[in-house]
Amino acid sequence: MANEYVTMDLEKPEITLVDLRKNFQGRVGDSLAYCKLWIKSNGLPKDLSKVNIGFAGVDPDGDKYHAVGWAAADQPGDNIQVGRITYYFPAGMFKVQGDWDKDSTYFYIDDDKTGQHISTINVWLHVLPNMVEMGINAEPYKNDLDRALGEFKSYLSTKKDEMNDAIKALDASAIMEKVKSLNDVVTNYTTLIKTSAVPTKIDMQNYVSSLFSAEETNKDLDLLMAEKTYIITNPNAGNNPSHTMGTLKVFGDGDSNIMQLFVDTSANLWVRSGGANGWSDWREQTAWN
Repeated sequence: MANEYVTMDLEKPEITLVDLRKNFQGRVGDSLAYCKLWIKSNGLPKDLSKVNIGFAGVDPDGDKYHAVGWAAADQPGDNIQVGRITYYFPAGMFKVQGDWDKDSTYFYIDDDKTGQHISTINVWLHVLPNMVEMGINAEPYKNDLDRALGEFKSYLSTKKDEMNDAIKALDASAIMEKVKSLNDVVTNYTTLIKTSAVPTKIDMQNYVSSLFSAEETNKDLDLLMAEKTYIITNPNAGNNPSHTMGTLKVFGDGDSNIMQLFVDTSANLWVRSGGANGWSDWREQTAWN
């Protein structure tokens, strides 16, 4: 039965639990282990070419996971237009052996344009032990939000070095002010990373407001291209990837070379790039609770 497609109907017929063990079992420490899925609707193949496929569940330790953007149609037999895809489980998901909660583990589809969010029936996911590699990799795990903040800190440090070189050449007081500002931002981000805090909605709004003088807005996110921080007050604002309130940080030149980083009230993170010439799709990073 291995490598055959697991068929699931979005209309959730009488059967409400699919046993994945006949087709797939993870192992502690696996990275990009995959499961073949065939998504249907009312018994008919479902076109998945314009939607995101996600996974949500609770592992044997009670930790909640949510991962989207890890589905592909890149293996023999896959055809995204008829709903046959390969779902890759991201690294760091299988940290403990045993059965995931059968009442809280499932796949789902998201359509950002229509706001449609539909889950499948529940799935039975089992993770095997790994007695060989257990304890070999003792480096503390960093989630995607930590990595994004670390990369941002590295970017700021690089820009600081570039400005130091410019100061030596020009000796301009305006550039000195830029360096001081960058140092302040690096210090604040270093403090945030060391505390490993998971902010609430109010904490995030207060922190970002004090650090970047954030602007509250309910506009379409496509229109927010100025390099600043915004508090998104309208969960139904155009091109809002989470359909919740949250914080949007914009980097770039304010025109066609822009990056947007959106954090919702549950500390889930989305990233995209673009600008006046159009935007890429939102890419949701894996959020670990």
